Amino acid sequence: MASTADWMAFGCSGVWRQGLSTVMEEGGFDLVIGNPPFVGEKGNKELFDRLKCSSLASYCSSRMDYWYVFACVGLDALKRGGVMHLVVPNKWMSNAGAASLRRKLLEDCGLLRLSDFGACRVFESARVHTMTVLAEKKGEGGGRLVPEYRRFGGSLNDVESFLEHEPYRRFPLPEDAGACVREGLSFCSAAERHLLEKMDACRNFRLDAAKEMTQGIVPNPDVVSSRALENLAPETVRRYGIRRGDGVFVLPQGYFGLLPERERRFLKPLYEPVQAGRHALKAPEKVLLYLTPSNGAEQAVTLLRHLEKFRPLMEARRETRMGRMKYYHVHWPRQERFFRPGPKILAVRKCARPTFSYTEKEAYVMMAFNVIRSERVSMKYLAALFNSRLMQFWFLRRGKMQGDFFQMDTAPVLRAPIRVPGLSLLREVEGLADALAVRYCPEGDERMNGLMEDIYGLSPQEREIIIQACSPMRAGRESLPE
Repeated sequence: MASTADWMAFGCSGVWRQGLSTVMEEGGFDLVIGNPPFVGEKGNKELFDRLKCSSLASYCSSRMDYWYVFACVGLDALKRGGVMHLVVPNKWMSNAGAASLRRKLLEDCGLLRLSDFGACRVFESARVHTMTVLAEKKGEGGGRLVPEYRRFGGSLNDVESFLEHEPYRRFPLPEDAGACVREGLSFCSAAERHLLEKMDACRNFRLDAAKEMTQGIVPNPDVVSSRALENLAPETVRRYGIRRGDGVFVLPQGYFGLLPERERRFLKPLYEPVQAGRHALKAPEKVLLYLTPSNGAEQAVTLLRHLEKFRPLMEARRETRMGRMKYYHVHWPRQERFFRPGPKILAVRKCARPTFSYTEKEAYVMMAFNVIRSERVSMKYLAALFNSRLMQFWFLRRGKMQGDFFQMDTAPVLRAPIRVPGLSLLREVEGLADALAVRYCPEGDERMNGLMEDIYGLSPQEREIIIQACSPMRAGRESLPE
C-alpha cells in the first residue's frame, strides 16, 4: 500500500498505472474497505494545497475533509458491481464542502446503505460522530438509486444488535437530485417530504447573507489554554502568576474595577450560549475587550497593559505577523452594527433545540453564535418563527445535525423557508413573544406553535406529522416516520 506521500505524488492514475495496473485492466477491485483519515482543512493548508493542485483536484472543494477524496478514489477503483465499505464521520451528508462526494455517490452507485450511529460514540478515540457507508458501484443498465438509511439511538452496548438486526429504510431521491448534492442528503417519509415542499412554497422572504447575518467575533485567544500556557516564557508565567483559563480578551464583569470612561467604551457585554434561551436572554457575566484597527484601540492604556503579558500569543497570529493588525487587536472583528443596541437575534450554533434569542440590547458574541439583524422584517417575529416547533421540524429534516444536536450554521438558516404574515397576525405573534419573555408557560408556547402552523396553512394531519417528528426519542431509538 502506498504511503500518503506516495499517493499524493502519484495521483490516482499514477498509482493504478505503476502498482495496480493488472487489477485495473481487469476492471477494478471487488471490495474496497477501510477507515480513511479524518483530516479537516484547518491547520493543514499545505496538505490541501497540494491535493488541490494534483490530478484529484476535481474531487476537492472548500471546507472539505481529506477522507472525501479517499472515498471518491475508492469508487473509481471498484469494478462494476464492486463494493466499498467505509467508517467515516456522519457530517458529510449535510456539509457544504462534501458536495463533490455526494455527487460522486449519487451518480456512480447502484446501491447506497448508510448506518448512522447518531450521538453514540462507537469509537472511544474518535472525537466525531461516525457512520458506515456501504456503496456498490452501478452495473450496466443500473436503475435509479434509492438510498437506504438507518439511525442508531441507543447505548454502546446495543450497537452490535443494531448492526445485525435493524432493517434499513428506503428513501427515494427527489426528482431534483441536484438539491441533494447542493444542500445535503436528508431522510424523511413521503408525507414529510410533501410537508417540507409545502413549507418551501410558503416562503415570501429571504435573509440577505451579506447584509443581514454575521458570524461571531474571534478574539484569539479569549482565555489562556493549556497549549498557550506552554508557549509563554516560564519567567513570564511566574512573574504574572498566569494560569490556564485566565482571561486574555474575555474577562469577568468588574475585572478592571474603576476604568477611565475613554477606555470603558472598549469593554463590551459578551453573551455566551448558557445565557441564551428561546424566549429570553439572561444577563451577561463577562466582557469582551473589543479592540480593533479602526476603533482607536491604542487609547486603551490600561487594557493594553493587561494584554502586554500575553503579547507572544497574539504576535504568533498570522495576521499580526504580516502587519495587518497589532497584537492587541482581536483576531477577527465583525461589522459592529450587528452588535450595537437595536433589534437583533443571537442564534446559538450548536443546541439541543433551535435557540434564537431576541434582544434589543448591546450584545457581543463569539463564534458560538451567528447574529441576524434586518430592518426588512420584525426580528421579534423571526425569532419566534425560528424557535417554533414548525422550524424545529424543518431544521431536523433539512438542516444540519451533529449527533442529536442541531448545527445551526449560516447555510441552513439562510435556506429556511421564511413566511411573513399580514400585520394583524404579525402583531399577535409579537405580543405573545413579549408575554413568553416575561413569564414562560407551556400553554403560551403551544399557542405560539399553533399560530406558526396556521401561518403556513397546515392541516391537523400535517401538524401531527410535525409533533411525531419532534417528539423525544422513544425506546432508545430515534422515531423515524413510516
